[in-house]
Amino acid sequence: IVSKLDVGPTTTHIAAISYSTNPEIALRFNTLSGSKLNVDEVVKVLDGLRWQRGFTYIDKALEQAAQGVFTTAAGMRSNVPKVMICLIVA
Repeated sequence: IVSKLDVGPTTTHIAAISYSTNPEIALRFNTLSGSKLNVDEVVKVLDGLRWQRGFTYIDKALEQAAQGVFTTAAGMRSNVPKVMICLIVA
């Protein structure tokens, strides 16, 4: 999905949460900046995520997103539309 997006400082920003029993923020909107904010760097972070054993507590992941990702402190831009995609990989 990410490889199809126009990722860059003035275009698409990506955040990611790896979730199972306990969610972990893998990428905030402001984790990568400048020349590092591109598709290849985002894919590198996503490819490095480790598989979590446990239960699929999507509610905890959504809470984590609200508190730790969709905030201006985490790099959310208030003047652009927000889209969230939840993927469950089994």
